[in-house]
Amino acid sequence: MIYAGVNGYCDPMQLDKVKPFEEALLLDLRSQNASILNDIRDSKDLSDATAAKLKGVVEQVAKQFA
Repeated sequence: MIYAGVNGYCDPMQLDKVKPFEEALLLDLRSQNASILNDIRDSKDLSDATAAKLKGVVEQVAKQFA
C-alpha cells in the first residue's frame, strides 16, 4: 500500500475509495500474486523485476477504483 500511495496511484481516488482499494490490493497480492510478497519478504528489498510485477498489479487494481 505504501508503494501505491508514494507512486500516486491513490491521488485520483476519492477518499472513501482508498480503504476498499487497499483491501482489494492486499487480497489480490495475497491470493493471486503471493510470489511478489514472498520475493520482497525473502530479499528484504524491492528489485527492479519485483517492482515491475508489483506495478502491474497495483495498476490493474487501481483502475477499478479511480
